Formats: sequence, C-alpha cells, structure tokens
Amino acid sequence: MTPKPTALAAAVAAALGSMASAPASALTVSTAPPPSSFSITGSVLDGETAGSTSTTLSGSTTVGEFNSTLGVLMGASIEVTSTRTQTVAVSAAGSGKSATQFTTSGSGSSTATITAAGVSGTFASIPSATASCTGKDSAGCKGSTAGGDIATNGSFAVSAASLDSYVGTGSETINFSATVTATQGTGTFTGAETTTNALKWNTSGKGGQVSATYTYLLHAAPSLAADADLLTLNLDFGTLFLDEDAAAQTVNLFNRAGERVGLDLDSITPGGDSSAFTTDLAAFFGLAAGGSNAFTFDFITSTLGSFSASYNLLFSDADVGAASSRFSFSGYTINLTGNVVRRPGPAAIPAPGMLGLLGGGLLALGLARRRRPL
Repeated sequence: MTPKPTALAAAVAAALGSMASAPASALTVSTAPPPSSFSITGSVLDGETAGSTSTTLSGSTTVGEFNSTLGVLMGASIEVTSTRTQTVAVSAAGSGKSATQFTTSGSGSSTATITAAGVSGTFASIPSATASCTGKDSAGCKGSTAGGDIATNGSFAVSAASLDSYVGTGSETINFSATVTATQGTGTFTGAETTTNALKWNTSGKGGQVSATYTYLLHAAPSLAADADLLTLNLDFGTLFLDEDAAAQTVNLFNRAGERVGLDLDSITPGGDSSAFTTDLAAFFGLAAGGSNAFTFDFITSTLGSFSASYNLLFSDADVGAASSRFSFSGYTINLTGNVVRRPGPAAIPAPGMLGLLGGGLLALGLARRRRPL
C-alpha cells in the first residue's frame, strides 16, 4: 500500500523564501509544458511639435504550471524566442504652392520588457533608425526604412519567493510590453510632416515560442524498510518475568534512495499502553535520500500484565522549494507488544510438625511389616 500524499499546511509557505536547507541531492530533473505564442502589433505617430511621441504596446500568453505530483519544484525559468520588426516611415503633405524641393526626416526606436510572477526582465532595445524623403513642396514625399528582423530572445529565472505561483494544473500569465517612440525632425515642407514608427513583435517565425522550464526533485519516500515501501512495523518483546530486563529493539526510519528531497518527521502520536515502553524516537528534519535514522524501543517490566502500544508517524518533504508542491505522508505505524508474568517460586517444603508425623508413620509401617506371621 502506498501512502496518500496530502498538501502541507500553509504555515510552511513562510519557509519558501529561505532555501538554505540543502536538498537531498544536488541533481534535479526538469520538465517543460507545451510552448505558447504571442503577437503584438502597433505604431506611434509624431508630428512637427517639439519632442517625441511614445506609446506602449502590450500582449500576453500563458505557460502551463508545474504539476506537483512530479515532485517538489526547486526552480523555474521562462524562455522567450521571438522577433521584433521596426519600420520608421516619414512623410510630408503636398502644399501645392511651390516646386522647391525639400527633405524631411524622422527617427524611431523601441524597448521591450517581460513581466510575470517573479519575473521582470528587459530585452535589448532596438537602436534608433532614421527615415527620410525628398520631394517638391507642392507634392510632398514619403519614405521609410525597416529595422529588419531583430532577434528578441531571453531566459528569465523566476524568483524563489514566487515559485508557488507556478504550481498547479492551470496556467500562468506571461506579459510582454513594448514602448515605441517616434521623433519627427524640424519641418521644412509647407505641408504637415510626420514620422510613424510601427512595431511588429511575435513568435511566428524562426522557431519562436514562449515556454517554461521547471526543475524539481522527487518527493521524499519515507519507509520503515530500506528496500520497500513499508508502512507498518510490529515489535514483540515476548513474555518476560516481573522486573526482568527486556532486550531493547532498534527501528530504522528511511528516506529511500533517488533524486529526491530530504525527509522530515513532523509528529509522533503515541497510543495504547505507551507508558509501558520507552523510546528515543523524536522528530527530525532533512534526512537525505538513501539515508536512515535509528531509534530504540524498550519494554518496562515493573507491572504485571499484557501491554500493547502504537506510534503513528507523520512525515513530509523537507522545507525546500515551493511550499505548495511539498507533500506530507501519513499512515506509518510502529506497533509494540509485550507480556509481564510473575516468576514462579521454589517447590513447597513440609513444615517441621508434619515431618515428625510423617516419620512416625513410616516407622510404624516398618514394624507392622516385621511382625507379620510367616
């Protein structure tokens, strides 16, 4: 029978920020849910007024959460592979008044960020790009320049304090934001001059995607045996005489081997005739995978009778990683039995008076046999 794991009380969440307790193994395994995609498209226009004009474009996608049945979440990162394309376009409206040629120019740039629970990151900015056009004042002009496909990639670690946000069977939202800026140069045409900066940011090409990678350790594996899942152990001290010394018995509690977190023994609940036994069994924390702790039990024989006791044990994953991914383990029991009986006394010896009577009787019996006629 395998114990059913249950979530630890929320009180252990306070331990999440402190990951000083070493896991049972330095090695971790990783898993990644299916990747997702996103797309952001927009533009900003700046006229001949002084300064620049900016706008913020935004979009989002989701990544699958970590399923805690796999183990204890120790770390998470968000990986982004995407492309940004910036196009700066400048134009001047024709006035219909002059054939004189003029040139107008403008520039554009953009920045990009990612935010999510425990993640706040910045991608490389797109450098300022300049576009210009030349034309008659009467006709105006149009011109543009494309910044090309700019790789926008990154890997962003989730802070330890936010790991719990990524535990579950749903999804976690990943937000993307781009600030797009356009700057129109000094006007030369009679007609209005404008600069537009258009941005397209998506994961549609060149293997683009958004994904989460989770690193974890397997759950602890408490057992009352080294090589099997043993939930119940019976210790029989047998039948002893009153005040006879019992032979102490040793019990080993194991965290079975594997790439798993340490094991905590959180509580011990005695039952039955526990006062008839003694033990050094006590709570412990962070028992490494493949390790064991030994405890002794002894039987008190100062009282006649039959005695039985039980010790119910509650284990849990050590306090590392995301608290909400840790399991607790119940159903482990150590049963003790023992009997105390009175030591039998020596064989009964007749009293002195009785010895005299007995001797006299035997003498009379012998005389009678001698006087028997032939």
